[in-house]
Amino acid sequence: MYFRKAEEQIPFIAGNLFSIFVLSKPKLQDCFHRLLLTLACFDTIYIIIGGLNYTFKSFEVSSDAYTISFPFIIYPITNISLCGTIFMTVAISIERFLGICYPLHLPPQNRKAWYYVIPVTLLSIVVNLPKFFEADIKWLKEDVSILTMNMSDISLLSLSDFEANTPNGTHYDFLPILRPTDIRKDSNYIKFYVTYCRMFFTVIIPFIALLTINLKIIADLNKLKSKPFGSQRKLWKEVNMFMVLLSIVIIFICCNTPRTIIDIWEFYHLEAIVKCNDLLMKKEIDHPFLPEKWIECLTHISHFTAILNSSINFLIYCVVGHNFRKELLSTLGIKRNRPQVTNELTMSLKMNEAC
Repeated sequence: MYFRKAEEQIPFIAGNLFSIFVLSKPKLQDCFHRLLLTLACFDTIYIIIGGLNYTFKSFEVSSDAYTISFPFIIYPITNISLCGTIFMTVAISIERFLGICYPLHLPPQNRKAWYYVIPVTLLSIVVNLPKFFEADIKWLKEDVSILTMNMSDISLLSLSDFEANTPNGTHYDFLPILRPTDIRKDSNYIKFYVTYCRMFFTVIIPFIALLTINLKIIADLNKLKSKPFGSQRKLWKEVNMFMVLLSIVIIFICCNTPRTIIDIWEFYHLEAIVKCNDLLMKKEIDHPFLPEKWIECLTHISHFTAILNSSINFLIYCVVGHNFRKELLSTLGIKRNRPQVTNELTMSLKMNEAC
């Protein structure tokens, strides 16, 4: 079952890898397409590592290699790549805002991709540095069986050391099990970092920034004229790149809505989560905080939509992106019969009327 599920991720990964290949072409070396290339890299990492993580958890697959790599590779890298995807989407919005609203102040030759890539990468790593210290491995001797712990974001809020015999336990010479560290079980850490920090960096700031920036660009579209851009063709090119961004943002908001709902639910139940964690630490209760059933279902949905969001950009580039589609057809050896698409001609006529 696990291998069949892993094979289903191949089309998602293949689309992103093909996007990376096309976006690395010499004709797509401008700032916007370099940022799309970086976004595709973050998406690919998230699909591979995050998809592997969610597959193991969903099907409760046991593997020593997975257990050992989880606290130091799988868990932190999944969170870093997710933040990278979020922050890069915001960075692309900023690039389009500067390119469309201030074309004279920041012409294309002055917009460099590394101005965005380096801060986004560093911020994604810094925000998730504590993730490397939330869990560790405990090795148990032979003839001991341990109840597997679910290290998902919700259940991890109040994990304690679970050591119980399983009905069908398998005996190993040394059995690795996951254990939350003391910092992960600390109530202040749960309150301020796990809840407040995640809510602030992955929900509040990104959503406000995306809505504000893109609405501002849309409001300025009717005022655009070809003169600041040099020609009507260059203006159309800038607008088309914004249409690619707008499609990415719409899909991003839709796919990240389940995760946002979960984060808001956790925020409003934070006191109960912290109280339950304190009682668990004092051994006054014997189980962690349990979310409501619909939250558990929504968690599985959010995992799927997160993978979907990282996989669908290739289709957006093909359908909306004029330059990407042109380079894709050239890569596949397909010649276009018409030099311009109908949509480009229609947009040019509208721009002429606006001028």
